[in-house]
Amino acid sequence: MTTNSTKIALVTGASRGLGRNIAIALARKGVDVIGTYHSNKAEADASVAAIEALGRKAVMFQLDTGTTAGFAAFAVDLRQALRPGGTARSSTTSSTMPASASTCRSRRRRKPTSTG
Repeated sequence: MTTNSTKIALVTGASRGLGRNIAIALARKGVDVIGTYHSNKAEADASVAAIEALGRKAVMFQLDTGTTAGFAAFAVDLRQALRPGGTARSSTTSSTMPASASTCRSRRRRKPTSTG
């Protein structure tokens, strides 16, 4: 059961590679996950199953982060997923996330480059 103190992470690229590893590591620490995937729904479904097997909630949305064209639809889907009792219409599962939960973002940081 999700409570008001449950944290939710937004992880881009959560269907494979580093993003998937981050999403699963967060789930192991008790964090629910909202993830994005570019095109491979089967891998996104597998990530959701792995997170849910750890007892956490997870939803995945298709999003091409290389273009802003899909961001508005993603925002609508995200709001719906966070709405109490709401379901994510384009997610890979019917999991819901509570709007009152605290949220956090996972993002990759680049190492500073030296200048000469």
